[in-house]
Amino acid sequence: MKLIPRGVIGLSSLLTRPRLLLWGTSLLFSSWFIYAHTMMVPGYIDRAGRFKGADYIQFYVMGSLVLEGRADDLYDLEAHQTYGRERVHPKAHYAAHPNYPPQIGLTFAPLALLPFAWSLPLFLLLTTLFYAIGVWMVWRDCPALISHGWLVALLAAASPLFLSAIRYAQLSAVTFLMWSAALAALQRKRHFTAGLVVGLLAYKPQLGLTLM
Repeated sequence: MKLIPRGVIGLSSLLTRPRLLLWGTSLLFSSWFIYAHTMMVPGYIDRAGRFKGADYIQFYVMGSLVLEGRADDLYDLEAHQTYGRERVHPKAHYAAHPNYPPQIGLTFAPLALLPFAWSLPLFLLLTTLFYAIGVWMVWRDCPALISHGWLVALLAAASPLFLSAIRYAQLSAVTFLMWSAALAALQRKRHFTAGLVVGLLAYKPQLGLTLM
């Protein structure tokens, strides 16, 4: 007989459906209201004085450098800063040194064909789509969640992690989609397919270990 720690039982008894609905709804509206209020100002700088979609600058610049045949500059911080200020915005800057592998530059090259003002919203739209598909794949393969579809959707939309991915235009949703696809393949004993998908996580190899 499998013993469940008393603390886990106590916690699970508090996570009732009505409470989760109330918590998720409150978090959804409060978080996204603050986000919308912060973002809904003209230009690339939000009400807090921060650059909108700050993390996406790196991906956009990498894609642009690949398009221009400047692969030698992919890991030159000064070249990134200069290019970002010239093509994106005079206040565009990096908080850290570019640290993604070159295939990320190839991946974002098509999006770099567009002006940044169009490329960023398109990436955020794709981020939302990839995140939704990833959540659906996990929900579909978890028997304990299958009867709580609307609740799962609500909590996923209210997740601070999703808000952060949108706020900073991070690559997290793409990574989550690949992780979800690998999990789905493993669930169906399609190990070769799972291996291929995990291979796509080469830029974040530590995440592939969670599937082992």
